[in-house]
Amino acid sequence: YDGIKSRIEGIRAQAKPTNKDLGLITVLEIALEMTARGYTFTNISMEESEASEFLINPDKRSLMIPFACLDGLGKNVADSIVNARKEKEFSSVEDIKKRTRLSKTLIQKLTDLEVLSLIEKEENQMSLF
Repeated sequence: YDGIKSRIEGIRAQAKPTNKDLGLITVLEIALEMTARGYTFTNISMEESEASEFLINPDKRSLMIPFACLDGLGKNVADSIVNARKEKEFSSVEDIKKRTRLSKTLIQKLTDLEVLSLIEKEENQMSLF
């Protein structure tokens, strides 16, 4: 709640906020209202997140964030992740890079958000020892 409120105040305090920031205020106000009512948001999941729709978990009163919410990740890239995941499970970060339209920058963002933490291997190589 406090983080969302701080972000809204930060945008409003800017001398000349961008149109993107102004549009973000509405989304942040909705998120603020949801958290005030006891709802939470869960991180993006390579195994479960949808391309552009939030997943509802009524038991935990939470919403799982879709891939398209990540700044710079559009619908086509989000769809490529979901479609590749449907074909078969991701085996490594290298596998994700090859089978999706994710750029190095987006891979880094997902890494920074710890979305790729369950993907144990960086490369597809097998270890003999």
